[in-house]
Amino acid sequence: MIYLFVAHDGMQTAWTAMQAGDGEAANLFVAQAHVWGGIVVLFLAAWRLYLRFYRGVPEVSGKEPVLLRFLAGFTHVVLYGLIIVLSLTGIATWFGDVSFTIVIHDALKLPLFAFFLLHVIGALYQHFWLRTRVLVQMMRPATREYTIQENDK
Repeated sequence: MIYLFVAHDGMQTAWTAMQAGDGEAANLFVAQAHVWGGIVVLFLAAWRLYLRFYRGVPEVSGKEPVLLRFLAGFTHVVLYGLIIVLSLTGIATWFGDVSFTIVIHDALKLPLFAFFLLHVIGALYQHFWLRTRVLVQMMRPATREYTIQENDK
């Protein structure tokens, strides 16, 4: 996803050049990498949602205030929603030449980045401030079955 953010300006330049009929001026490598990267992110998000629904998610430690648990759940829903909508609007624009979807795609780029940062900050807060194992569980799902240490209780 980080590459997709970084390559966005190059993608816009390539898209504008292609719309103007100047395919030679368009950096097609950046454009193609952005398009296929977005498709990969869509499939990874779909796979992750499948795993969430059929395998479940790691249990919360219980140390989090109720408001933070709500915020975490809300952030997950918005993140997945934005990832899916951004991917689908990108696909519709690139492959279907649906012009209004580019406006939606561009408008949702910054909210996705903001929720991505909120997610990262939340995970770091859990790890370093609350001293839970949520970050470890996110990075290594196999550790879901860990034993709670005395200081984690």
